[in-house]
Amino acid sequence: ANQWSNATLVSRRPGYSNQNPVLFWDQTTKTTFLFHSQQPARVPPREDDAEIWFLSSKDNGHTWTKEVPLFQRKGSFDRNRIILSLSGTWLYPIYYARGSSKDQFSNLKECITPGYPLRKPWKDHYFPDSNYLVQPSVVRPVAGHPKLVAFFRDRRAEHINRATSNDDGHTWSKPKPLREPNNNSGIEATVLKSGHFAIVFNPTNKTILNKRRDPLTIALSEDQGLTWPFQRNLEYTTTHAYQEYSYPTLFQDYTTGKIHISYTYNRKTIKYVILPGEHWIKGTQHSG
Repeated sequence: ANQWSNATLVSRRPGYSNQNPVLFWDQTTKTTFLFHSQQPARVPPREDDAEIWFLSSKDNGHTWTKEVPLFQRKGSFDRNRIILSLSGTWLYPIYYARGSSKDQFSNLKECITPGYPLRKPWKDHYFPDSNYLVQPSVVRPVAGHPKLVAFFRDRRAEHINRATSNDDGHTWSKPKPLREPNNNSGIEATVLKSGHFAIVFNPTNKTILNKRRDPLTIALSEDQGLTWPFQRNLEYTTTHAYQEYSYPTLFQDYTTGKIHISYTYNRKTIKYVILPGEHWIKGTQHSG
């Protein structure tokens, strides 16, 4: 987009803070859903009290329903996008932020009545041994195949972790750390038209650049996220002044090949970047 419309208020609850919006278009009901976490507005904030609420729009976001609670288990948070199962149900990665960092863990919720999130209870598909690991980003490497791959933010500020499922998200391997660092900040992955993976993250942790949210980097994997040999910075500050580039999201337009990325820019605004394609990440010229 060359020009964005003016911002419109869609969800507000007096005395509460809304965070982590997740948009999802349901093709069956032609409905846009907006999910977000919500917690009492306190100083300091208490993530232990968070719940997940949602609202929806039937006219491409021009008007919205009133927000209502979806998951009221205390400490519930979302962050990354919903994907479809092979049977058409929704697979919604969430996590629980109650207690210490060690007590936090991740879950893949499944809506068995897609398009009608309140009609029946959602199924739970917990990620085993996911203590400290939150905000899962789940992707399907090959369309029509049951294998899924998940990447996790690390509360210990050590490394991005990776897990796999061979049965469409019902069971998962134990997450394992990658070489790529994580500074306890948000990440997101996507599958490109080529089948390669792209991920955006801060390449820092508790021993590298003191967990700074600078630089912000995009990386490319040709082996379903096991290794990331191609990496380029989207943002990098050469001064000693603290800058923050964080909480990225990305997707590729398969028609044009362009990769669209947005992220928090110094907690003041949202920055939107368009890359010409995955060849940019490799640092090569586009051949066609």
